[in-house]
Parts: sequence; C-alpha cells; structure tokens
Amino acid sequence: FCIFNKKQHAFYHMDSIAGLPVNSPCRIFTSTFGDVFVSSQYGLFELENPKAEAKPLTVWFSKIRAGGTDRIGPVAQQVEPFSLFENERTLDIQFFGLPFRLPNLLEYRYKLHKNSQIWIEIGQNHSLRLENLSGSYQLEVQARRPGGTWSSSSVAQFSVLVPFWKTGWFRVLAVL
Repeated sequence: FCIFNKKQHAFYHMDSIAGLPVNSPCRIFTSTFGDVFVSSQYGLFELENPKAEAKPLTVWFSKIRAGGTDRIGPVAQQVEPFSLFENERTLDIQFFGLPFRLPNLLEYRYKLHKNSQIWIEIGQNHSLRLENLSGSYQLEVQARRPGGTWSSSSVAQFSVLVPFWKTGWFRVLAVL
C-alpha cells in the first residue's frame, strides 16, 4: 500500500521490506506531528518517515529469567540491580531495539563487566544465555542499524550470592 505525506507532497510505498511486520495492515493512523502508525493482527507499529532523520535507537530488556523466575517487569531500559542464589547461576536474557523500523536488520553487541571489557558482537541475535556466573556483574547491551553507529547502552547489574557456608566468617566460626 502507499502513504501520502501531506507536508512533503509525496507518496511512499510501504510493505514488509519498508519495515511493516505484515503486508496487509488493518488501519493506518497519523499523528499531528506526522508520525504514521499501522495496526495489524500483530499489534500497533510506528513507521519512520524515510525522508526524516532517523530516530536514535534504544535497547530495551524484555526478559531476564533465572531459575524459572522473571527478574524484571514487562520491559525496562535500565534494570534495577538484583541478586541470584548460587543455584541460579544461569541467566536467559532477551532484548530488542526501538524504533521498530526493519527490526530484523538490527545488530546487537554486549559487554559483561567482570569477565571482559571487550564488546562481543552477536549480529541479529537479540537474546543471551549467561552461564556459570559467580560474583557481581554489569551487563551492557547496544544496538545499531546496519552500518550505523551503536546506540547508548542499556544496563543490567546483578550479583550471585555466596552461600553462607562458603563465606570466610562461617569457616572461622566452624574452626572454633
């Protein structure tokens, strides 16, 4: 289908290649600022004006799960620090970049402070599994459009608690 931009007096062909999640939208809405929204059977999506300057990307965490328990609410850009028990030393993390224009082309990278200061590029994969964790960590995730600059970091801080019987004070008391 085509969209007519009144301010620029131009038509734009819109389909899944241009960023729509489907080729058959239900309704099209425009805001007073010229933003275009499309509803479909999969939800509501915002289209970017192809002639406008690209909006900066932001990364949002959609799921952080350990031991079968979700550690964040629905979505968050910055995650409040949280703790894991020793038997929860594996984290499954999912995230996504906004805005949604061509989401399947976004590239991601992450850095896990404690083990490394090096960014690890993971391509278009928007999930991580971190295993055998111990101690305190800060996870940073960034996104970019193909060939673009990296977004600012979204951050999650967490630590794995040491059981009391493995602490120094417990061992001292056990010797006495």
